[in-house]
Amino acid sequence: MFTEAKLHKHPALIHAFTGIPAEEFWDMIAKMETKLSDDEIQLCLGYPT
Repeated sequence: MFTEAKLHKHPALIHAFTGIPAEEFWDMIAKMETKLSDDEIQLCLGYPT
């Protein structure tokens, strides 16, 4: 399983799986996180709210 920490440590994995540079991937993630409420994030992760 790939954790966030592992992906930060090995950015080439992000490019290998997504085809986009790691910096662009993390920018996209940051933008998505700011648009979702905490409840929506938990729901996406499969955690009960």
